[in-house]
Amino acid sequence: LFVLLFITWFTQWQTMQLWLVEQVWMPWWQAVSHSRGLLIGLSFAGFGLLALLGMAWQRWGTPLRQHLLSFAQGLWSFAKLRHPLWFWGYTLCIWIGYFGMTYGWLLALRETAHLGWEAGLFLLAVGSLARSIPIQGGGLGAYHWLFSHAIALWDVPLTIGIALAIVNHGFQTLLYVIIGLLSYGFWIKDKLKNPA
Repeated sequence: LFVLLFITWFTQWQTMQLWLVEQVWMPWWQAVSHSRGLLIGLSFAGFGLLALLGMAWQRWGTPLRQHLLSFAQGLWSFAKLRHPLWFWGYTLCIWIGYFGMTYGWLLALRETAHLGWEAGLFLLAVGSLARSIPIQGGGLGAYHWLFSHAIALWDVPLTIGIALAIVNHGFQTLLYVIIGLLSYGFWIKDKLKNPA
């Protein structure tokens, strides 16, 4: 996901900037700018949050450092893979498959068939971020909202964006289920063949 975001950041900088301004900054500024009291309240809340974070760090700093160290050790475990080329090759194939599915659905709809691969890459990045939001349902709702608002940057109507998000999310979920069942079947076959 980080590599995808990095690539998207550099290939789609203007699109990402426009999306962040239109979907994040402007709505926030419109909500806050008309109320001086709200701005003052947010300032106090920000300072209060910093104070709470400082107190929390004093109390839980050591466990947090241990978690960060464990995370770094987990990342370092990539260097210890027995077959790193297979791992990275499979990972690349998976992400190419995700991109192909996203871009394929763009080409399948008349209203989005004119969009290029850059739009597919941007939508894949936005959709992947939406799926990684820690909410129940595997990003259900967040995925559709972010995806449909992201595709609106190319003047695609919101209803088409929502329809595309539903189809894309649904088929990706179906792909997970099918590949999971196949993997489970191969695992059972291997266990029956080699019962050790």
